[in-house]
Amino acid sequence: MSEILHQFIKDENIVKNDNEILILGIQKYFYEPNYYLVSIMNFDKSQYLGNQPNLQYLGTYDYEGLELSIILQQGIKYSNLEYCFNKKSENYFYNEKSEVSEYDPITWKFYVDEKFNYVKPFYNGKDEIEKFQRIKNTVYSRITKLTPKKELFKNANDLINLYAFIGEKISVEEFNPNINNEVKEKVIDEETKDSVTVVRRNFVMDRAFRCKYKVIKNIFNNLPNDTVEFLAYDHYGKPYFSERDSVILYISKSKNDDHYFHQKYQYDEVFRDEAGNYFSYLKFRNKENVEYTAKNIKGFKTNFRNEKFNLKNLNTNVRKIYYPRGFYKIKNNFATPIKGIYLDELINYRLQTTFKNL
Repeated sequence: MSEILHQFIKDENIVKNDNEILILGIQKYFYEPNYYLVSIMNFDKSQYLGNQPNLQYLGTYDYEGLELSIILQQGIKYSNLEYCFNKKSENYFYNEKSEVSEYDPITWKFYVDEKFNYVKPFYNGKDEIEKFQRIKNTVYSRITKLTPKKELFKNANDLINLYAFIGEKISVEEFNPNINNEVKEKVIDEETKDSVTVVRRNFVMDRAFRCKYKVIKNIFNNLPNDTVEFLAYDHYGKPYFSERDSVILYISKSKNDDHYFHQKYQYDEVFRDEAGNYFSYLKFRNKENVEYTAKNIKGFKTNFRNEKFNLKNLNTNVRKIYYPRGFYKIKNNFATPIKGIYLDELINYRLQTTFKNL
């Protein structure tokens, strides 16, 4: 585990100052019963960390000049945790295919075994794909029965809880998601058999924002009004999509159907050609994305000279996945997209990759 933490700091994910701490959250994960899910979180000391009955706070550990606050889910044995901070992971940064697999740079998460040895990153795990495959196939079969094959994932589908649209920013306002977050429920006490009231408190460790956008164009599923309000959560700070006046956004309805929420970190830049057609460029996060585009995406060459991505902290293997040749040009440690894609191809790509498990 120490290797991952060292790499995390080396990659300059955080700025070392007196107010910042690292929170290391370790919890059990439903889809991976043999592993623990580790989340690295960057917080300001002044921010309220909250209290959840199923979590235990172990105190702080001085790691490379930073305070590392450790929070574990109850029931996890942690007797050899400190030992692992000073021990090189047996698996180092390689998975079973000998590919470099560090922490996920998007979610800052990875798996460890019961002895806290690094196992693999949280994202793009083969196990997650296999576990969702049956669900995905069931949804596909239902869609196929209802919709002609050529219209699959075309414009609208009520079975998929996703709304993609070009939005123009009206307002993005931050709020505290941990106010009025208590839920009371009546349960029967196992010992006394009496009815008791249990108060549960959920704590959100991301920053939260209320967003209002004008709907310029519906891309997938139709929003009912010409403006839409939704909630967005971001681990890093203010969402990057809010830096643009207009952008392609992806939102979904909440379980109780009372609000929309942003699909975390998912958005695409939007441009128009001389004929007025909207287009964007592709973003990649794993090998499946690259393999899909090789078989299904044609695109067109265009100039995105103002879109540049710094590759300074990315190793060679990650660069090949995130910025594949043919879609990006790499020069002087910067990647620039060189291939455009119109909205029909873009939404098909997103539905078959990023949102295939919705």
